[in-house]
Amino acid sequence: MSLLKSIEKQANLYSIFEEVVSQNRDGIAVSIGDEEVTYGNLEVRVSNFASTLIKTGIQKGELVCLCVEKSVDMIIAILAIIRVGAVYVPIDYNYPKDRCRKIIEKSRAKYIIVNNKNMFEMNCKIIEITKNTQNTYYDYVPAVMTTSSDLAYIIFTSGSTGEPKGVMIEQGSVIRLFEETKKVFNFNSNDVWTNFHSVAFDFSVWEIWGALLFGGHLVLVPDSIAKDPDTFYQLIYDKKVTVLNQTPTSFRNLIPSALANKLLLTELRYIIFGGERLDYQTLKPWTNLYGITKPKLINMYGITETTVHVTWKLIDYEDINNNGYSLIGRPIDDMKICIVKNGEVVPMGEEGVMFIAGPGVARGYLYREDLTYERFIQIQGSKLTWFDSGDLGIQIDEDEYAYVGRADRQLKVRGYRIEPNEIEECIRTVPYVQDCIVLSKDYGEGDIRLVSYIVASKENSAKLIVDEVKQCVSKGLPNYMQPSTYFIVDKIPTTINNKLDIDILNKIDVVPSSNNTIVEKLKLFWEDILEIENIEENTDFMSLGGTSFSLIRMLRTVNKQFGINVNLNIPLNEMTIRTLAEIISNSIK
Repeated sequence: MSLLKSIEKQANLYSIFEEVVSQNRDGIAVSIGDEEVTYGNLEVRVSNFASTLIKTGIQKGELVCLCVEKSVDMIIAILAIIRVGAVYVPIDYNYPKDRCRKIIEKSRAKYIIVNNKNMFEMNCKIIEITKNTQNTYYDYVPAVMTTSSDLAYIIFTSGSTGEPKGVMIEQGSVIRLFEETKKVFNFNSNDVWTNFHSVAFDFSVWEIWGALLFGGHLVLVPDSIAKDPDTFYQLIYDKKVTVLNQTPTSFRNLIPSALANKLLLTELRYIIFGGERLDYQTLKPWTNLYGITKPKLINMYGITETTVHVTWKLIDYEDINNNGYSLIGRPIDDMKICIVKNGEVVPMGEEGVMFIAGPGVARGYLYREDLTYERFIQIQGSKLTWFDSGDLGIQIDEDEYAYVGRADRQLKVRGYRIEPNEIEECIRTVPYVQDCIVLSKDYGEGDIRLVSYIVASKENSAKLIVDEVKQCVSKGLPNYMQPSTYFIVDKIPTTINNKLDIDILNKIDVVPSSNNTIVEKLKLFWEDILEIENIEENTDFMSLGGTSFSLIRMLRTVNKQFGINVNLNIPLNEMTIRTLAEIISNSIK
């Protein structure tokens, strides 16, 4: 299955998809659970929904918000939007209502596609997809002619000013990503991909279009399975997945499941890492089991503003045993990296900010000419636009770069880029909060969490203030931007140079206690993992600051210590020490 020539102006995403359909009409395009949809049937359903979009008034270049839970309908909506020449603006179905409204407001979109019309009221036209894609008739709508310079999607990322910013990505940027990497991966119609990540996270662009542009099979992973590594491992095995994309944090969760499972993933060709810094030594347990060649392990670096990926590196045993730099390899053939410090290009071996150029660089930020001018830099005498990534890097060899960290306060947690200023702005809206700082902290085994340090007035108790802050962030921020732990401090500490003293904040900690009963053992486990004390027996794990990663760690500890098999089917709001103790007691009788 070959791609069209992406350089030609008439090339666009939907024309490539149509060619794939013509060559692979009976092949499985998308599946979720027991539902499987062929390319032929998918094209019919896309055309039907595209007809609905046109009748609704959507025109070429129109921005269309998409807030649909992971399903075949989600894929149909994306393809239909592209088919009518419009631009999809993905919003995670699990985002809080205030966050959804803010993205709709910032995008100025007139339309939103949902599969639950009663989600919440919005100041735009609501299109309910489930009522339009189950029809058996074929309402053919020819694809609107677009070019590689037309926008494909706009993804909103965390903003340093406290407001999300929309990154505009053109169709040609997506097409050339796969043109330039097919020589590395040799993707084809026999490949089975997983869509593990949120549609609002740009890793999903690689997953979704990587499968569909090559005639492969896209397996949609429901949130409930994505949160349960054992079940997800079984899904990879059952579906004979060949291309698996993971953030390093997610893969750390999966490794224990692989070690405990007798079923080997013999069909898997590639595991591709992206979204955050990879600590190579964490891969040792995996390579001890699977080796290094089947599947091949690839580390890729990139950000939303550079169309998912900029570099790639094939990992070998020498890398696994290297405890130094986080190597990101060489740029994709049509991309360039320049290491800059104090406005000057630095020589090889010296650390600096990574500036990135090439056709993968975004058009800019939606309605933010000021920020676009600041971050997307035109150099006199050069036709290239250089994007200031804000990431520190180093060139260590002719074709080898390494990722060092962030040059600013931006954080990366579970693959998401997070501007702490946005979280801090939200927290400061709470009465009695005078100031706050949000940092990331490693709680061990790669469990990176957000921690908030709050300076509050004395009128209210610390518990009451923290409760109000939690309520505020749960309404205004997505889950991945909500701090796991809150500390009330007298003041924000500073160094002798009046800079933030992170070392002092990181020393704020608590010590767990111990006992022998089931409840007391659970308290010990929870206090150790959550690093808080005096946990109430009826307070649920997530409201105490737990994350999906720490929840998995906790359940693994419980299962190992008590010799049982508690899984994630328990509703999260019922995951309390008392409930868990009853389950354990019943299981070991």
